[in-house]
Amino acid sequence: MKYVCVLGLTALVLATSIRADEQTIVLFGNFRGSLNAIDDPRCGAQYCLEQDDHKGIGFRNNASVLGLRGTRTRDNKTAYFKYILRAHNDEIFARGALSTIIYQAGLKGAWGDLSVGVGSTPYKAAGMALDPFWDTSASARGFDGPTVGFSDLTWGFTKNMVQWNSAQLWETLTLSAAVVIDDTNADAHDINLGVQQRVGSVDVGLQFLSMSTSHPTAKSLRAGKAVRAWGRWSPAMPLTISTSIERIDYKASSERSELDPLQLHYALTLVYKRNMSRWALALGRASAQEQSYLHGSGGSVGWFYQLMPGVELYALSSYNRRENGEPARRVSALGMLLNYAK
Repeated sequence: MKYVCVLGLTALVLATSIRADEQTIVLFGNFRGSLNAIDDPRCGAQYCLEQDDHKGIGFRNNASVLGLRGTRTRDNKTAYFKYILRAHNDEIFARGALSTIIYQAGLKGAWGDLSVGVGSTPYKAAGMALDPFWDTSASARGFDGPTVGFSDLTWGFTKNMVQWNSAQLWETLTLSAAVVIDDTNADAHDINLGVQQRVGSVDVGLQFLSMSTSHPTAKSLRAGKAVRAWGRWSPAMPLTISTSIERIDYKASSERSELDPLQLHYALTLVYKRNMSRWALALGRASAQEQSYLHGSGGSVGWFYQLMPGVELYALSSYNRRENGEPARRVSALGMLLNYAK
């Protein structure tokens, strides 16, 4: 924690040294809710209760958030902070109405964007950007990840993170790096490095994550390495095709011998836009040697309609089936997304 304090104080000193030409403070957020029909063979167990999920028909909050953002800008340099709370109206009496998920302070300039605090790793962000069903009922628990085809490392918020994203280099190349600081006595820090390249209508990227024995990165199980290779192709403006392949190689552990060291995750998504509508399809597969609960495949299909600026309605259906003989989990939903002060 001492490292975070030093870096945070440094950021504040730099921020206050900038004479402000422009200052802003904005309240922002979104409401995400849906009426769901869920058929989940695991519901009725503690598992479903922990996930705010219930078998049958019901209304669900899909990670609605409330945030505050402030900036000070001068000479193409911007100091900023961001504070985001997630609403838990589904379990308001059990867990409280709001919980903090992101708080960051940072600086933007010709060098890129440097921030410190709690947020999403570049590894997670790369997968999140490819998933058209993010924060919908379809994205709930796809074989331990947010959606089938994405690993559990594409989930959760990581604390004590120092992150840098470069400005666009040569108009096509972007670099990213993050250090996740372990604030225990072990001082076993995690490292995340990434690169993204645009070639014509194709974006390709690579994310590498080194996880330590203290696993400070959100959802990491133990020491090991994870690699995500991804691509996004827009052959015509209305159509986007994306793919993600992950290989997670955890080190063997006598304490966690039931967990396989190698996991593979594959995802393919298609999005077609026309006027105020967009159609989305996502297919995925996950596998791990000797771990039946991570073997399986699934998919989601949905129609999204922009009713007015900042308001979107949707209908979707999704399923995932494990290869351990367990019946498939199926979800049908009618939902709404309302963004404000974006």
